[in-house]
Amino acid sequence: MYKKLMGNKRDGFEEDHAKPLAKANCLKRKVSLAKKRYQDAYFDLDMSYITKRIIGMGFPASGCETMYRNGRDDVIKFFNKYHKNHTKIFNLCLESNRIYDEQIFQKEGFKTARVPFPDHNPSRIR
Repeated sequence: MYKKLMGNKRDGFEEDHAKPLAKANCLKRKVSLAKKRYQDAYFDLDMSYITKRIIGMGFPASGCETMYRNGRDDVIKFFNKYHKNHTKIFNLCLESNRIYDEQIFQKEGFKTARVPFPDHNPSRIR
């Protein structure tokens, strides 16, 4: 049934990319509660299109945190698939444990910027 739904290969994505979606994202959907998630045949991510060119998403995690947060690798795959050469990632986190190495995204060709402000607060307009 999986092959019937997913086909063999599309745009360089192997079958095994989407295979773990159902199991791995069950916990992520529970954490999201009733919030909308971006879902398609390849991705189930906690992100929303604000406009056609702006996407809001949570911190792209690595390690064990990927069990309940967007995985950094999945975020990179998403942007490579749908927004290649048109991506700038802003890290808005002020917390020191939410600062990631921007080179991870820059080596994929994404531009990055850090504009920190406290969680659950609006940013100051300059």
